[in-house]
Amino acid sequence: MDDAYFFCLKMQLVQNLHPIKIITGAADVLVSHRDMRNKYCTNRDIKYWSTYFLLKSLTSSGVIRSWTKQKTFLLDFCKMTENCFRNHLAELQKLKLIKLTKNRTILLTSFETAAEILGIEFTGHTIIDYDTSISGNQIFQYLLRGEEIRSNQAKQLKTLWYYVGKNPLLKDALFTLLVKDGADKKLLEKDITYFQEQLLQLQQQAFKDGSPLLDLLTTCRADINRGVKCIQEYHTYKSKQSVSYMKNRMVTLQVIKVTKVCTKSPQRSRLYIPANGDNASKTTGSFSTPSGDGGKRHRDGYKYLPATKETAWFLTDQVTHNYKSQQQQKNEKKKAA
Repeated sequence: MDDAYFFCLKMQLVQNLHPIKIITGAADVLVSHRDMRNKYCTNRDIKYWSTYFLLKSLTSSGVIRSWTKQKTFLLDFCKMTENCFRNHLAELQKLKLIKLTKNRTILLTSFETAAEILGIEFTGHTIIDYDTSISGNQIFQYLLRGEEIRSNQAKQLKTLWYYVGKNPLLKDALFTLLVKDGADKKLLEKDITYFQEQLLQLQQQAFKDGSPLLDLLTTCRADINRGVKCIQEYHTYKSKQSVSYMKNRMVTLQVIKVTKVCTKSPQRSRLYIPANGDNASKTTGSFSTPSGDGGKRHRDGYKYLPATKETAWFLTDQVTHNYKSQQQQKNEKKKAA
């Protein structure tokens, strides 16, 4: 029995949540692929690669025989029409990710070869939970975009920890303040995410209270989410509205959850967010924090509310993921040796 057909029957009997393997690092590259087509810049590569990853998950042999006999399942699994699916197969052939035989058998290239085509080193897989019960067209491309967001959050988290780790005096001072505020010292040492969450909460509280420790607490940026402008640049969008549309679409498809966070203070605090390396002098009641957004000065992150005579600090959209993903390193004999 064909692998894809057997997998189809198995999935129909078990559940709607399916693990999909993608090449680790592929999402980071694919989100920036954007070309001019019919007067509009679009990213079609991420759609084609999404189809490749979905098809790849259906067979361990890399072969899907007589796809037209299984098209009802394939179209539903990939969330597209037959014409769209045929178009994707044609584009995947151009990308050399698949071969189509005369009997309409799909031969999928290996992950190692696909990584070479994409121009990255193959270091392993990332397994993403794909929920086929969600209605929508070509949903998996948004999970790839979600993986890029998750990857960037992880990078900023590591950067935060590295920055704190190479400044022992700063680390001791922050740990002392966090423990005094009720944080667990052992968890602060072991869990980077716990440290980041506790620091961000304390930064907000200090802003709200107008604490004199505000400058010290905000020496490093605890918010690991990016602003609209930074996402726009990395995803090569032409406008900020495209970023908002992307996030709204991902929320609708239940890929991510976006939380708006605003902290208000009765103090006339002034918050500005310079980029890394900005040595602009601070003024009383103000604080700065590295943005990590590529060396460009950002607009003020505060807003004075005349009606309530308060200063509001708006964090970037706090993004959490509604699906699970897990990285798996390649088990190479060379590395084992």
